[in-house]
Amino acid sequence: MKKLTISIFALVLTLSMFAQSSFEGSFTVSFKNEKGETVTAEIKAKGDNIRIKQTENGNKKYDYFLVNLKTRDFYTIAASENKIAIKYNLDKILEFYESNKLKPGYVRNSNIGLKATDKTKEEGGAKLTQATADNAKLSATAWTSETSAPINELIPLLRVLGNWNEAQGTTQNIVGADVTSKEGDKKTTTVKVSVKKETITASFEVPKGYAVKDFAALMDDQKANKDINTIIQSFAQF
Repeated sequence: MKKLTISIFALVLTLSMFAQSSFEGSFTVSFKNEKGETVTAEIKAKGDNIRIKQTENGNKKYDYFLVNLKTRDFYTIAASENKIAIKYNLDKILEFYESNKLKPGYVRNSNIGLKATDKTKEEGGAKLTQATADNAKLSATAWTSETSAPINELIPLLRVLGNWNEAQGTTQNIVGADVTSKEGDKKTTTVKVSVKKETITASFEVPKGYAVKDFAALMDDQKANKDINTIIQSFAQF
């Protein structure tokens, strides 16, 4: 009986993971930062393949970004006139930014203690559940959804791109959050996500004619180089 229970649990977990990775559609992430500026990203997803294009107040150096959530390959695609794509390992570049403090205040996991409440609402045909957090540094209210879009998985990357606030740490995907600092000017940042299931025809490949620079290999080869921080930050410019 115990073995049967374990087998059923494993099957449910596998199906859950498959459902997560098989999402096909798009979602828009709009983030209003401490300065009141809105940074918007249009994200297309087809299974493990992700394409992120910042359409408002994003990083002007890049046309868009490509991510494969299975292989963990992350490509920055430069504006068309430059025709350069830089390849990173997603986990290594984010860990590098955090451990070397290349972006002020950046952390991959800002689990702020969000706890689900019994408050729910309907929005766009989806049931949303409220989660709140309150600690010495900030207070937050978030809304979460059972959508299979890989929103939570992309939060560390969206944050380093300047497209997300501190909201993180929920089991369901976060589709909206207000975070207010209790320090300094006590600014509030907001993030809003809208999800749409649809057929995606966009390419998830590096465009033809682009030169690909493998910085994943460079970071391994040059990890003892005292100038590696400057090299990576100069090229990435997140």
